[in-house]
Amino acid sequence: MPNLPRDNSSPLRQFERIETLASELDQAADPSAGSARELTRAVLDLHRACLSRILERLRAAGEPGQELITTLAADDLVSALLVLHDLHPAPLAERVGAALERLRSQGCDAELLEIRGEMVRLRFRKGCGLPVGAMQALIEQSLTQAVPDVATIEFEEEEGTRSEDRAGYFPLPVIGGAHS
Repeated sequence: MPNLPRDNSSPLRQFERIETLASELDQAADPSAGSARELTRAVLDLHRACLSRILERLRAAGEPGQELITTLAADDLVSALLVLHDLHPAPLAERVGAALERLRSQGCDAELLEIRGEMVRLRFRKGCGLPVGAMQALIEQSLTQAVPDVATIEFEEEEGTRSEDRAGYFPLPVIGGAHS
């Protein structure tokens, strides 16, 4: 295997790199690729079992343990790891709501209309001060970082929002769900 450059500058980039490498393994004609994929699955299953046990022990510790779980789950990197293993203690709707609340504190507002599976549908609200395209990009980036298991983000524009505000908009890629 070639020595690939490593980018440790952000956890999001590390997750993207893992997804890229897994995709390359899936497409490889080499029979050893299947073994590598199986090894990866076994390691992930072991990590999931270990994380499950840690969470069980913390829950058994009562309120202090639950507080620690909440604190850990609020960390972006730990949150993404818990999502990867389908162990995040907060439901998807709660995590989306918290991400939207953080955006509101920055003056960017969107109303949650629906969550269906890994799809989130939002409506822009007035008052952000950004063009619709810029607001959409900001929301997509924030949700992708805070709730990596959201695969699709759909937007509805509030009545009175000018479509010309979308000029020059280029959508950011939304990282797919971590489960594969």
